[in-house]
Amino acid sequence: MKRIIDLLFPKQCINCNKEGTFLCEDCLSLIDVNHFQYCLCEKLEKTNKCDNCRNRSLDIIFSATSFKNKIVQKTIHKFKHSYIKELSIPLAYLIIKHLQTINCKITNEFVLTPVPLSNKETRARGFNHSKEIAKILSEATKMPLIDCVTKQKRGFKIIANIKNKKILLVDDVYTTGLIMEEISKKLKESGASTVWGITVAREIVDL
Repeated sequence: MKRIIDLLFPKQCINCNKEGTFLCEDCLSLIDVNHFQYCLCEKLEKTNKCDNCRNRSLDIIFSATSFKNKIVQKTIHKFKHSYIKELSIPLAYLIIKHLQTINCKITNEFVLTPVPLSNKETRARGFNHSKEIAKILSEATKMPLIDCVTKQKRGFKIIANIKNKKILLVDDVYTTGLIMEEISKKLKESGASTVWGITVAREIVDL
């Protein structure tokens, strides 16, 4: 059935329309991967928290690339709003390439946890985009993937035993960091020893 569908509706690169895949290798190569880490705030090229971020619950943030890149914007938009689940593969690839570029070796002592959607959001979209990225990361790194958090009307709730665990929180874009910080605080209150964030892109907002 999948082969028939591909014949009738061939995959096209969302950027250049070349047939074969939703994001071709040529267009993927046009996305620059960051060779540095960000601070949790708007300050760039920080390997540690600045003084303003020292008391925040999220320990570190990794972001593979900049949201300013038009191909990145288009890919994430199509992934989230056109429901092209296969775009999780190149997006996860960017994260892995970033970690390799900065020589960050995250071991399987960490547990991958996607930033959750509400049940209503998941039903509307058909999948949790952050979880799809986390699945690819889990396959590539052998880190276990556990849904530790759910999103409810009154905020986020921890639903797994995470005492003394190291958590790698996965999302698509880091902007203000408010959601990751709220989840990180809940995770720390529930016993997590470490919470790192990792996203495909970083969006800097002019305040």
